Amino acid sequence: MRRHALGIIALLMIITGGVLLLRFGNNNTDWSMTASILLRAGLTMGAVWLAFPQVASLLTKTPRWLLICSVVGMATLVVRPRAILYVGPVLAALAALQFVGYLFTPLKQKPKQGGKRKQRKANAPRRGKGDDKGAPADPSQDPAATPSKSRSES
Repeated sequence: MRRHALGIIALLMIITGGVLLLRFGNNNTDWSMTASILLRAGLTMGAVWLAFPQVASLLTKTPRWLLICSVVGMATLVVRPRAILYVGPVLAALAALQFVGYLFTPLKQKPKQGGKRKQRKANAPRRGKGDDKGAPADPSQDPAATPSKSRSES
């Protein structure tokens, strides 16, 4: 549901930005700035919409501590951009160590599955090779198998 909402919002932003740009053009700087912001944000959200399954998969596979360190490092860079000389190598080293650790973890063994056979019901009678499907399993219950008495014998 989140992906659908993200795509719809991106589409609405792109359409709104295009309409504002066509309506007011470059004459009015306020509307022109608003239209360009909407177009840029809509295109960015559209790119995120396209990559949403891969990003969600990446976030579930990445350890929580690495995500927290990345967020703290990015926030530090927003506040003090010159700290990239210190924060950048630390984040790169943490990501590289995490990747090396991922390479050396053993793979999970998949259970081997043999041929799939249909399991019989517990109460289902077994039939021989020559039995018809409609014939009863017990010959004493079959009226055609028992000799019938004619009227003349009685």
